Amino acid sequence: MATTQIWRLQTNTSGGKIGQYCINHNVAAVGWSLLNLSPKDREAISSFEQYCVYAEEAYNKFNSVQRLYSDVQKGDFIWMRYNGVYYMGCVGEKSKWYFNSNEEATSLDASNQITDVHWIKYEQGDESAVPGALTTAFIKGSTLQRINKPGVLEFSQLFYNQYAKKRVYDVSLEITSDNFYSLLSPSDCEDLLCMWLYHKYNYVCVPSTNKVATPLYECVLLNPKNGAHVYIQVKNGCVDIDANDYMQLQGEVWLLTTQGKVININSNNIHVVDPEKLYEFAISDEAENILPPSIRSWVHFLEENEFQKHQGNIKGIIFDTNKSFDPTSQNYMFSNSRVSAWGNANKFIDRFDKGDFVLYYERSQGIVAVGEVTSNETLQNGTEKYRDVSMIVPPRDGVAISPYEIKTLLHKKLYFATTAKMPYLSADEVQTVIDELNARK
Repeated sequence: MATTQIWRLQTNTSGGKIGQYCINHNVAAVGWSLLNLSPKDREAISSFEQYCVYAEEAYNKFNSVQRLYSDVQKGDFIWMRYNGVYYMGCVGEKSKWYFNSNEEATSLDASNQITDVHWIKYEQGDESAVPGALTTAFIKGSTLQRINKPGVLEFSQLFYNQYAKKRVYDVSLEITSDNFYSLLSPSDCEDLLCMWLYHKYNYVCVPSTNKVATPLYECVLLNPKNGAHVYIQVKNGCVDIDANDYMQLQGEVWLLTTQGKVININSNNIHVVDPEKLYEFAISDEAENILPPSIRSWVHFLEENEFQKHQGNIKGIIFDTNKSFDPTSQNYMFSNSRVSAWGNANKFIDRFDKGDFVLYYERSQGIVAVGEVTSNETLQNGTEKYRDVSMIVPPRDGVAISPYEIKTLLHKKLYFATTAKMPYLSADEVQTVIDELNARK
């Protein structure tokens, strides 16, 4: 089976906006329509080879047309933006290239077309509701170009599953910081850094500075302790930042590049933000109420994808007992043979199904016990949500598998900042943890 490709189509041609035309006629179209030819010559074009003979004389290059003909395959997805709304085109089995010389296509400079493209309107919001790698793909580039950024393929397939109301694509978007940042827009990344600096140091953003046209920094924050200026620069992607460029700024400087490097760090006032730690903050319970909706929606998107990925299979969830905040909660769960959560965190109880495993996690200790969910549904008592469990490995004094040991044991990258740690574990991975706990004395 051919690999699904994702494309971005700009819908502005010399004839105007062609988005509605593409939707109405179930096509994807580009220009280079040989408008210099007579109507008779244009009507006579019946093959791509014929078209190329004329096009090579008329244009220096027509790469987007060649991509439309040669590279776009059946089963691919094409995204376009029309009047601020995003549409995803699904290239059908009967799709073929066609030079349309009729009056409407000619007037719009949209004669190069592929047929059998079904367009689906993305109803869930504006640019804040689509991946940043998708929105930035519309900023510049060719009329038709491929999008290879992480997360966009999986997002497109999940959107199609949602539209079709069935699991057409078996989507497996891994829980990684790279995938997370691929979903964020550049402004999302700036907002995330500002929220982290507020959470960690109480630094406050001065909104008007975000409108200042300076490439050196995104905005200015203030340190409430002394009023000192704090500057940030953010690059989302594989972009390096040279710290020497910021030496003249009078104040703290925080630099973030999500996949690149920061070089020439020669000042105590210049700080480099670890994108992994920033991601852990984004998915943490502490960030839930201070993240902008656009960022929070992508955190929830990854959580939901992780849940859907394990649907129909036994899974294990490393679950925080909340003992560091409420010393009684862990013993309460063990005494009542249940897994519980309260307040905002109680939503995570809904992630369990009967037969799943709870790996009880005590902060600063690690996994201390394992239970199997026995109740068919989530139960509730006030703000507490819970599921009944049967203890497989009861807690024992001094016996725990630390976070580092868990990662080493499972050869798996795990994130521990949220109540329900991610990614989830397979049944085999749970058994590995059970065996290790039982082997410890």
